Amino acid sequence: MGFEEIKNFILVLLALCGAVITMGGAINLLLNWKKQSKVVQHEKIISNHEERLKDLERDKKEKEGFTKVMCNSMLALLNHNINGNSKDKLEKAKEELQDFLISK
Repeated sequence: MGFEEIKNFILVLLALCGAVITMGGAINLLLNWKKQSKVVQHEKIISNHEERLKDLERDKKEKEGFTKVMCNSMLALLNHNINGNSKDKLEKAKEELQDFLISK
């Protein structure tokens, strides 16, 4: 084996090692890109769920407020029907209901 053959062998070996390293890097890059895209998708889904939860909490509070106003109105009507008076409670319930509906 002469010097020229050893030199060519080393060059071929280095070229093969370079090709293997380059292919390994490319494969690693593609796998990480795929993982990152899944992470981004999951983050978007989680963000969407958080927004929906906030909307549901806000709706729940609004419905609780509406239910309270309606129950107060019904109670005032019942008191008026039973007693024949309680007109001031009816007016207060009407104002509460009106304020709630206007503010909504």
